[in-house]
Amino acid sequence: DPARSIAAMRQRLAQEPDNHRGWYLLGYTLQQTGQFGEARQAYQRAMQLEPNNPDYLSSLAEMILVMGGEGADQEAEALFRRALEFRRDHPAPRYYLAILKDTRGQHQEAIDDLLALLKEPPAGAMWETQVREAIQKISEANRIDIAG
Repeated sequence: DPARSIAAMRQRLAQEPDNHRGWYLLGYTLQQTGQFGEARQAYQRAMQLEPNNPDYLSSLAEMILVMGGEGADQEAEALFRRALEFRRDHPAPRYYLAILKDTRGQHQEAIDDLLALLKEPPAGAMWETQVREAIQKISEANRIDIAG
């Protein structure tokens, strides 16, 4: 039951407010239940406690994109780029930076970045399908030949 899990995590964090991993897991659980505003706050707290953690930076950036608003793209992009400073091969920031390129009209660059991402992961990575679908969608929408 997600509601019980969330309540238990909050109770634990009330006792251990500096538990960065606990804040991150709370954010993840809130995100999975569609509570994006609260997930963003939890990810923000995790990042404050552990500012150089690329997972925390990337998750916060994703929530900023999901919630949108003025300047969201730029704020998220800065966080994704910062995450890559700590882990160059991190797939999530690389994926989202490619998607941001697509939204800015840089369709071929977006596809190139996504194809590069597919070449590096272990086969069968859980996000591989999402990347392939993005490539297909961008190529079809912009009439870019990806054969070969």
